[in-house]
Amino acid sequence: MVDIEKVLNDEVNNLQSKLFKLEEKLQSYPKGTVFVRKMHNRYFVYRKYREGNKVISEYLGPSDKDSAIQAELQFLEARKIKKQIIKLKDELQYFTKLAKIAKKSKEPSLKEKVFRFINNNIKINFNLSATMKNLLKKAEKADEQNDYGLYMNVVDAIDSQAKKEVKDHILTEGQWNKLLLRYCL
Repeated sequence: MVDIEKVLNDEVNNLQSKLFKLEEKLQSYPKGTVFVRKMHNRYFVYRKYREGNKVISEYLGPSDKDSAIQAELQFLEARKIKKQIIKLKDELQYFTKLAKIAKKSKEPSLKEKVFRFINNNIKINFNLSATMKNLLKKAEKADEQNDYGLYMNVVDAIDSQAKKEVKDHILTEGQWNKLLLRYCL
């Protein structure tokens, strides 16, 4: 059987790894943007970036110079990497949410507990004695362990204890019947 939570966590780890590599790669590119300025029918390339609150404009040369062309290519590549990072962050957020949902769905809660022998449709909503509570816990444990013989012995004890408690006016006959319907087959 496929463990969905494990698959989702593996995907989250994979995306985090890719994101780290892309962010590391982006650091090797120069900051800022490249723009071209036209003066006297010639084109000149500049790089604009920030240092603190200051905007710096760096001259790279005429647009046909190799360093200017290289700077433009690096700028385009950096822009492409930034778009990939944004896309990966969205995917990472999505898969992280799915992994959390998968983890929550695996956690058993008392309301969703499913038994083999106990009738989940019948709820016990009345006070029980300590002895009876102990017997019910033993029955649930035997059910969880799939031990039918132990379960039937505990059910007999529940029936005997309920009969005694009805006689002592601790339980009503209706409550006794409800216990039998929930715990007996």
